[in-house]
Amino acid sequence: MPYTEGKPTDQELLDFPPKWCNGLTQGHSVGDLFDLHGDDLYPAGQHWGLKQADANELLVTAVNVYCPDYWKQVTQDISSNGGF
Repeated sequence: MPYTEGKPTDQELLDFPPKWCNGLTQGHSVGDLFDLHGDDLYPAGQHWGLKQADANELLVTAVNVYCPDYWKQVTQDISSNGGF
């Protein structure tokens, strides 16, 4: 599923999963990962950004592939904050 119309590119999005997994390994929540005053890893750039629901879906997909041990934690974090 395309998340945007060419912005961000696939390569720009692929930069996020290792950073998200690293943050989760350090004990951060989804809120921490996406917070501007936390890890600031919300998938956004100068000329693009994702809707929160799409960012959450992308995060869950990435965690499922890159660091599946955190999948349950991530889905619970998102659900408890009104996602899904």
